[in-house]
Amino acid sequence: MFFIFFISVTGACTLFYLTHPNQKIKPKSLHTRWRWVALLWWIAGVYVATVTVATSTAIFSALTISMAVCGTLPFFQLFFGGQHHAQ
Repeated sequence: MFFIFFISVTGACTLFYLTHPNQKIKPKSLHTRWRWVALLWWIAGVYVATVTVATSTAIFSALTISMAVCGTLPFFQLFFGGQHHAQ
């Protein structure tokens, strides 16, 4: 169950990041309606975690994973290519 929780929270944060206009992973950001899908996916992941562990543990874990993913996603463009700017 924790694997499902981890994948859903990570996927939701990635989807939320891709909807931001200043992201550099894709050439064009996703439509803003995908933010709502990401939010629902994140809530579903937290719900899955509350089934197996205490509610406070599930929320803390979700926030920690979300901060880690949202903090490292901007650097993926540097490691895996993305848009290259001419000098």
